[in-house]
Amino acid sequence: MRTYEQYLRNRENRLRNFNQENCTCNVAVPPNEGCCYWSDLRDPGIKRIRDGVYYADANLQCGSGCRGFDTDTIYEWDLIAITGNPSIAGDRRRVGNDRVEVAGSGRFLLSVRVTFRCRSGDSFIDCLRQTGEVFTQ
Repeated sequence: MRTYEQYLRNRENRLRNFNQENCTCNVAVPPNEGCCYWSDLRDPGIKRIRDGVYYADANLQCGSGCRGFDTDTIYEWDLIAITGNPSIAGDRRRVGNDRVEVAGSGRFLLSVRVTFRCRSGDSFIDCLRQTGEVFTQ
């Protein structure tokens, strides 16, 4: 039987692998084909600024004549406590704000799903990336 730590480690690895292959912008029809394909999360994806404050190191890149704005990027955070009582303080879904605050203490898996948005005229293409990291605070 797998332990909870093994489950979390496997989930973290799946999130990292998902981050490498889940951009679907390249299936859009021209002229927007692949317009945000190069948008990604820089390794390791989530970084600690200081205890209690973390951010998604997102890199929005729009090509093919499209434009992108960091203020349109959507961050959806999730936290699974391993030990202690950590929890996300405030809203789990943030638009244009790459930071999240974690209250409490302990070890936890913090994950984020980032929606990059590139625009061409009145239309837009979304590109998803997801990653997770284990932290202790």
